Amino acid sequence: VDIWLCWGFQDPPDSLEVSLMSKGYGPRIPRTLIFPLQKLPFGRLALWSPAEPEEVTRRYLFAGRGDESSKAADFREICKGRKVHGETKAEFVDEVPCADLARRFGFS
Repeated sequence: VDIWLCWGFQDPPDSLEVSLMSKGYGPRIPRTLIFPLQKLPFGRLALWSPAEPEEVTRRYLFAGRGDESSKAADFREICKGRKVHGETKAEFVDEVPCADLARRFGFS
């Protein structure tokens, strides 16, 4: 589970985009991919999710990267860690098939 800060989330419906993570530099996501929100099961919880969670996640992961040809582009199969905060960047170069993690962690 990842919690994102959103700007433009509660703007009037005529606002075309929502900005994630950073108001000035975060990825711009069309409102049509976010609304209407939906509830998705996650273990014993129900979490609010965008209308198109896979496309929003894809745009979030590749914002500013422009590298959709990499193996990490297949985020449903390959798990890889990366955090970027301004100039500070921490990237874990090891890629793990997500199926391998299922033995240790339950997936919803």
